[in-house]
Amino acid sequence: MKRMTRPTFGAGAVLAAGLLAGLPAAAQGTTWQATVQGLEDNPVTFDFEVAADGAISGQTTTPALDPEQATRFVGRQDGSRMTLRTDIPGIAGEEMEKLSGIDDPKASIDMNKAVGLTLEGDLAGGTVHGTGTYHSFAGPPGVCSILLGGTPELVARIFPPGAERPACAPETRDLTWTAAPAGTPVAATQPPTTQPPATQPPAAQPIVPPPPIQPPAVQPPAVQPPAVQPATVQPATVQPPAVQPPAVQPPPPPAVAAAEPPKPDPPVASGGKTDWQATAGRLRVAGSRVEFLEPYDQTTSYYLAPAAYLGDWRPYGSLTFSKKSSGGRYYAPDQHGADGDVVLHNGAMWARHDIAENHTGHYRTFTVPLSGPEATGAWTLGGGAGSLADVLANVTEFRIRAEYGEGRDRSGLGNVRRALDPMAASAPMAPAPMAPAPMASDAGAGQAPRPAVPVDDRPVAANGATDWAVNLGKVKPAVSWIEHDAPGDGRTSYYIAPPHYHGDWRPYAQLEFDKKSAGGTYAGPDEYGAAGDVVLRNGTLSARHDLPRDHDGDWHTYTVPLATDSWQLGGGAASLDQVLGNVTDFQIRAEYGAGTDSSGLRKVIRRP
Repeated sequence: MKRMTRPTFGAGAVLAAGLLAGLPAAAQGTTWQATVQGLEDNPVTFDFEVAADGAISGQTTTPALDPEQATRFVGRQDGSRMTLRTDIPGIAGEEMEKLSGIDDPKASIDMNKAVGLTLEGDLAGGTVHGTGTYHSFAGPPGVCSILLGGTPELVARIFPPGAERPACAPETRDLTWTAAPAGTPVAATQPPTTQPPATQPPAAQPIVPPPPIQPPAVQPPAVQPPAVQPATVQPATVQPPAVQPPAVQPPPPPAVAAAEPPKPDPPVASGGKTDWQATAGRLRVAGSRVEFLEPYDQTTSYYLAPAAYLGDWRPYGSLTFSKKSSGGRYYAPDQHGADGDVVLHNGAMWARHDIAENHTGHYRTFTVPLSGPEATGAWTLGGGAGSLADVLANVTEFRIRAEYGEGRDRSGLGNVRRALDPMAASAPMAPAPMAPAPMASDAGAGQAPRPAVPVDDRPVAANGATDWAVNLGKVKPAVSWIEHDAPGDGRTSYYIAPPHYHGDWRPYAQLEFDKKSAGGTYAGPDEYGAAGDVVLRNGTLSARHDLPRDHDGDWHTYTVPLATDSWQLGGGAASLDQVLGNVTDFQIRAEYGAGTDSSGLRKVIRRP
């Protein structure tokens, strides 16, 4: 028998083909959005349609396997009862002959017997809540698919009587699910006592700036004195000879060493892995691309580029990437905490570019100019940047928007490439501005004093509005503070500071804020995916500080020294100054209780 290599024989492959991405339903009937818990660490969503006669149908595609391959969902609604199951295409005819070498019209494989998903639920109050089962197997994928789903004739031909058959142990998972008409928010049903593991971002090495180019030593030309001929002595008067100083040519300017051409940008994903991250939610690899699973928390998430994209961007003439998004109602790049579609930072300086609306679910390629007259009008500057070149000289953060729709939405990103500028490549490039020397956290003997900076006491909220956000759930602004009701999903929420707090923190000596929390059973700063009470990041470098256990519902004031002995370092940071030198993310824990809990935050102040 020929070796069977069809990827969908694998249990995991079929699961991905059936569930990991949804296509919008047809216009007829009612379109529903479902969330299934228990298949992965995070919920899986898909769309389906309920026809007027109660028939249910849906379809998903999986670019990670084959963009043209689709898995259907079928089922019925009878009164308040809904039932769904996957309808995975079988293998027969010419396809069976190609895969197995067996030319037998009776030979076929019913993949639904090998791998599948069934869901049952009751409709009440406009939403569906129910349970389900996912069945699969453990064993050789191709052989087990034949044993579990093949016709008796096919099984008998491949495994004659007396032949040894491999073990194909059945595997099942219990599921819970919810569904509601498209655009209607619905709380997902959580499996009892199941806490998702904390996801650690991939470690990245800090970027070491290149050494400055040293001009070659130039020796001044040796000046030879002219040969002086003795003067002829006349009997009357003696004239001294006129000595002309030799003409000294200035030394030629030192040659500037040609910079090594930048390496080509790596693929967004390769070998099932990616170095890209999400500022909230999580990413999954889809071939050479990544896709974003949004947490539905009323804030905007971004794809965060790895260290390979940081540094001097001035040799590049353009940035190109492919992006798709769909689901929910499209919103602009200034809503829900967004600060642009493409964002570059050099410390506190930033530049943003907004792309044309493309929310159809299909990949589209965008090209953004980085040099020339076109670039001048393509970017909006801020943070004190006088020109785009100020930001490009040393990019410390590069991100692309990952959320474009209000409600349940999804997106994908791939082919992120920077193209060299021919004009910049042919001319010597001035060295990029170097970061200032590290500044001592507290001035002492032999240390430079801190520069004078004012107290940063910007209010957390004003007039019922705030630019703070949370990574899970929804932030609620009050008069001068913000509050948060945790979604109760087994994960830990954080208050996320706005870009105002990004940049150099080294002039400040301490951080102050007021916090209150109550409800549930107190959970420590390392439980339920938490990573500290106060978290600062400079790219992948991180520092965390943990607070005393105060969970009584009263306001408490905390003063945190910005000194090394008060913080735990991570992500490769060798000192606190490495993190404080360019803070790109500042978070304070918003969830302190297991169960129904709440918290509040006010008076976040940085003092020099």
